[in-house]
Amino acid sequence: MILPPKKARSEMLPLMDMIFLLMVTFIFMMLQMRPDGGIPVELPDIGEAPPSSPLDNKEKVEMVTISIDKDNKIFIDKDETSIDQLISQLQDMSSETKKSFILKGDKAADYGQVIQIFNSLRVNGFTDVIFDVNSSGKKK
Repeated sequence: MILPPKKARSEMLPLMDMIFLLMVTFIFMMLQMRPDGGIPVELPDIGEAPPSSPLDNKEKVEMVTISIDKDNKIFIDKDETSIDQLISQLQDMSSETKKSFILKGDKAADYGQVIQIFNSLRVNGFTDVIFDVNSSGKKK
């Protein structure tokens, strides 16, 4: 007795495994693409995400992170500095290439110091300043 040939089956499980592997890979790659310089600080929560970000700009801009920790110490990227040294470094930077600044302040940091740094950036002609905050995504 001759049996009829079996129909070919396509297995979906290996395909689904590959799709999940690619998805996880892309998620981790996107997390690494966020410019996150500076020191780790506990950012304040603003409640909802902003509609757009200056980071979406396609123009090539050097990003500089200025961080203020809970002890009111100032850092440029990961190097500790004082407010006077920061102002002199900003004056040196103003003649170089276009720069954008990410201002990260711990929620326990002195608000007056954050404003003083922001004003120093503005006085030296830097207008691309991003305040880094946490957003929970909830509308208030």
